[in-house]
Amino acid sequence: NAFGNSEVVAMSANVVGGTSNPDNFVGQLNDNTHSPVADPLAHLPLPTWDPASDLGEVAMSGGTVTLSPGFYSGGITLTSNARVNLLPGMYILGGAGLNMSAQTEIYGIDVTLFITGTGKVDMTGSGRVMLAPQNDGVYDDVLMFVDRRTGGLVNILGGANFIAHGQMYAPASLVNIGGNGGAGGDPKMGFLLVCDELDLSGTGSVTFIRFPSPEDCYD
Repeated sequence: NAFGNSEVVAMSANVVGGTSNPDNFVGQLNDNTHSPVADPLAHLPLPTWDPASDLGEVAMSGGTVTLSPGFYSGGITLTSNARVNLLPGMYILGGAGLNMSAQTEIYGIDVTLFITGTGKVDMTGSGRVMLAPQNDGVYDDVLMFVDRRTGGLVNILGGANFIAHGQMYAPASLVNIGGNGGAGGDPKMGFLLVCDELDLSGTGSVTFIRFPSPEDCYD
């Protein structure tokens, strides 16, 4: 679905299940002319963790913190210029999931974020997101994995300076992606995206880069 002044620009796009506002698609749109593609990550196992090793909730308003991988039952919530650096590894986020607003920042290389329970991904406002996935093991190249049992919502909206490399796997989720123009306000995503439904909106642009360098995730 492409709403408002949003556009999808591609040399060719194969769509199964129909589109809204086909005039918002620039390029060859093949609507309902192809068979569905099998889930390329259906084999991916759910991560396991020890609930007793609970790192709780991270809720920050301003300031900078470096986090270690592990189970965060309350998730990560950032407001008012808070900055988080993620050390390499797997982050299990329940509760709020990953919630960012108001010019917050998150950085990490060799990380995977697994969103489970009531968690969702909510990135809005003029924040900065620069993330790259693990490059070996079971979750090689998987940046975000939204639990297929819960299908938490994914919002990547607003003026966020969003640069991400890897794969976003949200097979049961609605994913909303939108920019609002302006310097640094258009998300740039270099990943395979698997989701149940995709909505594009806003007046800016969303750029999918095939293979950005993980090193671009830092200044």
